[in-house]
Amino acid sequence: LEAQMAVFGSGTVDRTGEGNEGAETGMNVDVGGGTAKIAIAQRGAIIDTAAMNVGARLVVFDEHGCIVKTEEAGRIIAGDMGVELKVGQVIGQETKRGISQRLADSLFNILSRQPLNSLTQKLMITSPLSYAGKIDFMTFSGGVSEYVYNRESQVYGDLGPLLAEEIRQRA
Repeated sequence: LEAQMAVFGSGTVDRTGEGNEGAETGMNVDVGGGTAKIAIAQRGAIIDTAAMNVGARLVVFDEHGCIVKTEEAGRIIAGDMGVELKVGQVIGQETKRGISQRLADSLFNILSRQPLNSLTQKLMITSPLSYAGKIDFMTFSGGVSEYVYNRESQVYGDLGPLLAEEIRQRA
């Protein structure tokens, strides 16, 4: 449902509708605090959706880098790096960047519609995307998109800016 709301709210569905020749298929990627929702629209209708545990607030820390909250998906990703995350532990910039890189890697594993690697499989909430055709354009929405499009600069004790940087590099 959230993927459907985001693809309409972002204007992606309208952009694929009648009178928009040359832009028939669009993908919206809505990245928030805990999840990423992906929807593909074609000729004014949603044709595919997926959701996964990729978001800015899977690990939350204070101004000193001390972890105040972790989500299971954040611990799964850190475990993939050989790092154990615990509340009260100080997390360095290198670890934050490593987690953000793996989040973006998994997100783009889905977006590229390639076979899923083992980490991405663990992060999936739904089935992966099934549409394998051409994508004419991609849009981003959700809280992390504010950093992707450089509309936000304030840091909120999460991975938002780093994740957005990784997304921009891959997009």
